[in-house]
Amino acid sequence: MVLVAALASAASLGNGFAMDDVPIVQANDAVHDAAHWWRRFAESYWPPMRGGGLYRPLTMLIYAGLWAVGKGSPAPFHWANVLLYVALCLAVLRLARALLPERGAVAAALLFAAHPVHVEAVANVVGLSEMLAAIPMVLAVALFLERRHQGDLRARDIAVLTALYAWGCLAKEHGAMLPLVLGVAELVVVPYTIGRWRRLVPLLASLSVVAVAYLAARHAVLAGVKGEFPHVVWATHSGATRHLTMLGVSLEWLRLLFWPAHLSAEYSPPNIPVITGWTWVLIPALFVVYGVKSMAVFGRRRWPVPAFACAWLVITLFPVSNTLVVAGLILAERTLLVPSVAAVLIAGWALDHALTAAREAATPSPLARPLAGAIVALLVIAGTWRSFERSMVWHDNGTLFAQTVRDVPDSYRAHYHLGAWFLDHDKLVDAERELRAAIALYPLDYEPRAFLAETYRKHELCAPAIPLYREALAIVPRAGVPRAGYVACLIGGAQYDSARAVARRGIGKGWEAESELKRLVGVADSLEHANGAARN
Repeated sequence: MVLVAALASAASLGNGFAMDDVPIVQANDAVHDAAHWWRRFAESYWPPMRGGGLYRPLTMLIYAGLWAVGKGSPAPFHWANVLLYVALCLAVLRLARALLPERGAVAAALLFAAHPVHVEAVANVVGLSEMLAAIPMVLAVALFLERRHQGDLRARDIAVLTALYAWGCLAKEHGAMLPLVLGVAELVVVPYTIGRWRRLVPLLASLSVVAVAYLAARHAVLAGVKGEFPHVVWATHSGATRHLTMLGVSLEWLRLLFWPAHLSAEYSPPNIPVITGWTWVLIPALFVVYGVKSMAVFGRRRWPVPAFACAWLVITLFPVSNTLVVAGLILAERTLLVPSVAAVLIAGWALDHALTAAREAATPSPLARPLAGAIVALLVIAGTWRSFERSMVWHDNGTLFAQTVRDVPDSYRAHYHLGAWFLDHDKLVDAERELRAAIALYPLDYEPRAFLAETYRKHELCAPAIPLYREALAIVPRAGVPRAGYVACLIGGAQYDSARAVARRGIGKGWEAESELKRLVGVADSLEHANGAARN
């Protein structure tokens, strides 16, 4: 199993920084300062210039240490990710052994190690936070089940579980879901005993202290608990649309968890359809969602392991489900690292269940075990190879963005990212083509318009920039950068009255770039006065 995990992730060791690695690690001064390590507990995960969202101090500490070790090289980060992935696979094996017979447990761990949906979490530097939160969660549940099968929790067990919970919370928000998973494990997997919940009060109290302290620190740093801007799609649609869209996304979750042949670094409209009203296409999604929830609730007596796995899915997908909490994404493969534990547990249970049924049949088949072994071996080999070759896609932004457009040509953000990369490399014609494609694919996001308009303006091409600025501000009036760029173009064309009017619509409302707009009003006044004096 260790060999499978190592082979599946080995190609990532040659990768550089890509996607979110650049702002969070490569260009983030906080990560480059290992001397003042305690400051990471008072800083946001995202740099202030990128919104200052999320709170992951333990992850930031490890980034800073790895940056210092490698002196800015990406190599230590990728080595750390591979080692963490191997450790996570061992933790999954331990959890599977607490739930399944040995053959099912080994099959589950092998399938987890080879699972291609894990590539984004392992091959991308910032995926470290996913594994750093997954390891304590999986270990904690395994330890909890092992100990509860033997008897009551000891003081040492409570201390270890509490430490693992604190570790997970400080690594990533998903770690905060551990108490719910432990509660489900107690209810579904652990045999019933009188007064068992009363005996778990010390553990619940200890975990509650950690949760309160974590939320207090998060609130103090982020000035709120949520701490991340919602995805732009959610900002332009109602809550009902969000729920219907995510209901459709559940089918994509299912595919990625159980048949991840096709992978992508981006999931956005129209590749992921925004569903604004009921459609019959959602009926299969309803069966999936309510089937999983029904199994979690009603299947515990007859099928405790699948019931627990379904409950695990519901709990670990909740932070990215865009239900009560609106996330900054629609779907990302890295967020399926922890939920995939449930998928392989179901696969391991199904394998063991099928072999047991074959052995107990009236006429047992001698081919059942070899056939099952061959199927698992083929899946592991195919998954390992797919993971290996997919890891190289994350080598750098140029490789990644070009491949993403090939993977999902109908995803507007794929074209947006590639267009931005072309601009960074002074390939203006290619950049314009990709940004125009992004605008055409999803007209409701102002960012591609604003980005292209700013590019035109910086190249002194205000004629094509002005209509893009207008369209961007019609979508998001509070957007400060396009408003300031629009005003600058109007000033450049000596349209001073129009420039002042556009600027003043963005002043006094607490919107972005207010100070810049005030400055531009002053510039318009000065230039108009100077031009008037020159004419006189």
